[in-house]
Amino acid sequence: MAVLARSCFKGLLFFSLFFFSIRYVYALLLFFPPWNQHYSYSVSEFLGFHDIEFFDALFGVVTSLIMATFAYTVVMKIWRRYRSKQRPALEH
Repeated sequence: MAVLARSCFKGLLFFSLFFFSIRYVYALLLFFPPWNQHYSYSVSEFLGFHDIEFFDALFGVVTSLIMATFAYTVVMKIWRRYRSKQRPALEH
């Protein structure tokens, strides 16, 4: 039962980090300055995307997924380090 609770918590943590990265990171990517729109259009044409809005949305979701994965990894490493320091105190 504890394994199920832990895996549900981890899934919820990743989903919430992904949601917040879409909410705040992707929102910054929506408003490209005009000079950046030219590069975005050129890259989307080079990759074969004829709809620049689809390419921008795909780019934003992939960027948010990478950011959420990075944040999840950092949170898990910090939690493991915290728990490894707490275990010797709990064993005595």
